[in-house]
Amino acid sequence: MKPILQFTGITNLLLLISVGGYCTIPAEKEKTAAKPNIVYLFADEHRYQSMSFTETPEVKTPNMDRLAQEGVSFTNAISNNPVCCPHRAMLLSGQWCYSTGMVENNGSLAAWDKTLGNIFKEAGYATGYTGKWHAGKYPQLAGFDWHMHWDGTNNHWNSTWTDLHGTGETYTCSSYNAKKMTDQALEFIESHANSSSPFFLMVSWNPPHAEFKDPPTDKKALYPSSEELPWRANAEEKSKDKWWEDYQGYHSHITAIDDEIGRVLHKLKQLGIDENTIVVYSSDHGSMMNSHGKGNKRYPYEESIRVPFLVRHPGSIPSEQLRNELFGTIDIFPTLCGLAGIDPPHFCHGQDFSPNIHGKKGPDPESQIIMHIGRAGVEGDIKKYHTPFYRGVRSKRYTYTVNSDGPWQLFDNRLDPYQKKNLIDDAAYTRKCKQLQGELDYWIEKAENPFMHSDYQAMSLKDRISTQALFHNKKLQPLKEFTSRLKLSPKQESQLEMIRYSIYSDNGKPLVTGGAKSWEDADKTLREKIKSILTPTQLLRFEELESLENIVQKSIDTLNRKK
Repeated sequence: MKPILQFTGITNLLLLISVGGYCTIPAEKEKTAAKPNIVYLFADEHRYQSMSFTETPEVKTPNMDRLAQEGVSFTNAISNNPVCCPHRAMLLSGQWCYSTGMVENNGSLAAWDKTLGNIFKEAGYATGYTGKWHAGKYPQLAGFDWHMHWDGTNNHWNSTWTDLHGTGETYTCSSYNAKKMTDQALEFIESHANSSSPFFLMVSWNPPHAEFKDPPTDKKALYPSSEELPWRANAEEKSKDKWWEDYQGYHSHITAIDDEIGRVLHKLKQLGIDENTIVVYSSDHGSMMNSHGKGNKRYPYEESIRVPFLVRHPGSIPSEQLRNELFGTIDIFPTLCGLAGIDPPHFCHGQDFSPNIHGKKGPDPESQIIMHIGRAGVEGDIKKYHTPFYRGVRSKRYTYTVNSDGPWQLFDNRLDPYQKKNLIDDAAYTRKCKQLQGELDYWIEKAENPFMHSDYQAMSLKDRISTQALFHNKKLQPLKEFTSRLKLSPKQESQLEMIRYSIYSDNGKPLVTGGAKSWEDADKTLREKIKSILTPTQLLRFEELESLENIVQKSIDTLNRKK
């Protein structure tokens, strides 16, 4: 993939909308000082169970506790696709991952996709973002006036950040990067505290994501052994020694993130704007940490799919609320809009839960879809891969999943909260499986079928899972933001893969070298070859998307000439 380009001030001109292939550049925004500020804080890989007020009382999270006590905590906040990029794409775009093509940790939101930043900017908000991005190659177009774009954040003590809309320079951070991100966030908050316009700020911390073993030493000292930090009841005994340092570091990072939340809350209070500021804390997905002997996210287990979702707004949101509604990643975008008094845009695929947050009646779905679609490096028998591929649903009581063999898991999370007994073959639960399969069918119709070729829709679900897992197994995905919106057939997807590897190497570079021109030539060749395998309807759609791309490029060129 080419390096990210920098276009100072681009978001002051381009506010794009991905509805039916069209884009708009809206009129001058209105000032809306009466609207609340919103600070959206989110960590990477923080599971719901690892907070002191949930299921790990030994972990020290006083500021997360405070958010829950002074506002609302969702006990069933579900990461619909518990992987980094898919979550971030749904969060930022409000669309299902199959709609944008961001089903795995590759691809990109398109230049014309409208984001939370765009919507809040149009509503009169000053918009800011700092931290990990991981949503593709167009952060400059995401509607954030102020954007500190971080890279290499898995190394928590040696990463970089770029001031996208300011100096354009890249800087090295040799301190704990979560703290530096918060430093930047506090500067943004302070600079807008007395503004006549409200602000919308997103802070994307990397911890507790790996590297797990590098937390601040003072936090690591809090958990010297499993006496101070017990394992979950479903942790695999034989793997505890292997996983201890990761488990210890993971929770040390969580305590460090809690400190950063505290710094934000203190600054809001210090500036006298805490009562006009909504603070949200969440995470993109959870982490297994030796539960069931597994590592990583991606699994359908509780430790992987359940995340914190805490919301506080003094004087507006009732305190000490525990909400058990099933709230998914897909619902965050419209809910943030609802909290700000903004009508959620019609391209949002989720629901607005802001009435629930305010203690009123709101959405109460029967279930949320959960999925793991693909992963780079998967070949051959996908069942031998260490993270499973599945579709499923999480209801308030049950988890039900289907894999490439068919129905796979059924857990009664009320009677079996650690999911130790799979009931899928228990005849007493046949009716329940059928009911939950009906729920899954409902979600497939909403989250997948509208964006897929009829050949996929005609497949059995188990065959679709297998075929999709093998197609999405490559890191090499140039022009995925185009091809994912064409409803390619399985045959066309196989042709596309062959085309890509005839032009690019495994590392994503053009096979024919020659500087910038080689990239341009490769891109041109790829487009022509893709067009050669398309139906007339698909070709028309591809050309519509290229037209949107051209509009963006002309606007970029105009701004660059003014610099």
